[in-house]
Amino acid sequence: MSPADVALRDLIVLLREREQKVDELNAQLGETMPAAAMWQERAGLLSDRLALAESKMAALEAAQEPESATLTASTAEHAPDPVPESSEPESPWWKRWLAALYGW
Repeated sequence: MSPADVALRDLIVLLREREQKVDELNAQLGETMPAAAMWQERAGLLSDRLALAESKMAALEAAQEPESATLTASTAEHAPDPVPESSEPESPWWKRWLAALYGW
């Protein structure tokens, strides 16, 4: 067996080992993707709940302010229009992306 044949055989063995490792890593990735998606969903839910709690706290604090802080006729003219709140918060960008990508 020539040195070139030995080198070729060793290269083939190395390539098969790398292919097996890639297959193992792909299997691990397939197992961890659902868990990652679940934790991202949980983070989004907690973020929405935090925003709701903060808005409720701000509303309660505003209700407790003294009457001198209320709007008068002159300041009401310059007050910005309130932003209407939707009943459902918009989904995070990554949820919309996954839905578009995987049809979720």
